[in-house]
Amino acid sequence: MQPLRVLISSGIFPNRILGNRGIYNLKQAEALRRAGCEVKVVAPVPYFPRFLRTRAYAWQASVPGEDDVAGFRVEYPRYFVTPKVLRSFHGFFLFLSVVFRYRRIVSQFRPDVIYGFFAYPYGFANALMGRVFRVPVVTYCRGSDIHSIAQNKLQGRLIGWSLRLADRVFSVSGALKRDVTALGVDPDHVSVIFNGIEPDRFTPMSIEEARGRLSLEKGGRLAVCVSRLSAEKGIDVLVDAAARVRTPGFRLVVVGGGPQRALLEEQARRLGITDRVVFAGDQPHDEVPVWVAAGDVFVLGSRKEGYPNAVVEALACGRPVVATRVGGVPEIVTSDVLGVVVDPEDPEALAAAIDEAMGREWDNSAIEAAGKARDWDAVARDVLFEFDMLLKRPSPGGAASAEPGAGRTREVS
Repeated sequence: MQPLRVLISSGIFPNRILGNRGIYNLKQAEALRRAGCEVKVVAPVPYFPRFLRTRAYAWQASVPGEDDVAGFRVEYPRYFVTPKVLRSFHGFFLFLSVVFRYRRIVSQFRPDVIYGFFAYPYGFANALMGRVFRVPVVTYCRGSDIHSIAQNKLQGRLIGWSLRLADRVFSVSGALKRDVTALGVDPDHVSVIFNGIEPDRFTPMSIEEARGRLSLEKGGRLAVCVSRLSAEKGIDVLVDAAARVRTPGFRLVVVGGGPQRALLEEQARRLGITDRVVFAGDQPHDEVPVWVAAGDVFVLGSRKEGYPNAVVEALACGRPVVATRVGGVPEIVTSDVLGVVVDPEDPEALAAAIDEAMGREWDNSAIEAAGKARDWDAVARDVLFEFDMLLKRPSPGGAASAEPGAGRTREVS
């Protein structure tokens, strides 16, 4: 049987300027390649006329038209956008800007399926591409595309329309599937496929070794958060909670960058806790496991989530998790053996949960085993099972399991 040819089409993919952008999409592409697929990656990049550019968007101009990323020859075609205005038209702008480039790519690569991450604008444009070039399209919804972008009334309608037009929809969690179906998508059209992790990279390390490698103070109790600093991640609630934690010697380290960093640093100053809250900024992907291992507890105070891989990675490092009961979090932290889950927007409850986690004895081996239960190769097997069903190809025993919670399911109540 001929290898499956998969055209990955999404702007959420690493480039030489933003090496961590869409890193999990790269991991899935690598796993599909290991599974025997021929994989081509196209990652459209917004183009702004020079007079419209702002510092926040300057990186796009520095991304080359083509580049090598982890052995993939990635194309980065430009598409016109208008920053902060006419966002509901970005899907149309994307399609019209790159359709002729995709005609060449489809003609040369001859994909069996166009596989896109993120519903808008990429999933919308992919759905149109599929109809133009008569190639099946699968869209993988990840979280903020449904939780944030779809909240705009027009964009929500466009997303719902494009997901119905797609030949198959994947959702990263059961909770997100329910949000997708709320847009008018048939539940039978949506499969839940959980993310995976890199079990060899995210693995236990002693707190002393991790803090020594990072030149962190070795004493005291440390909570670590790895997150983008944006509103949906609730870092402001976490900072508020940090001021209420009673554990002696407590400190919080937040790893990650984002638009709210200055506001959050000012919040910490206002609360008088700059001595117990450290903003470490973006860190190389390879160093994130060391930061996680440096903490006694991993914490995430999100308002919205799809399926936060940072939580699974923390478990794989043997660290208990304190997180909010949103999105796919309850599908990850399924037992109090793994951590403590509280309601969002409640800094008092979050602080109490951190104190509880700091004071408990944890079975780190059981936590590690739960975190390492699913790697990216398992994700690829589940994806290929779905592709084989869609394309009516004989499946070589692809899926790991069809049981809910095992990583892939079509029925989530």
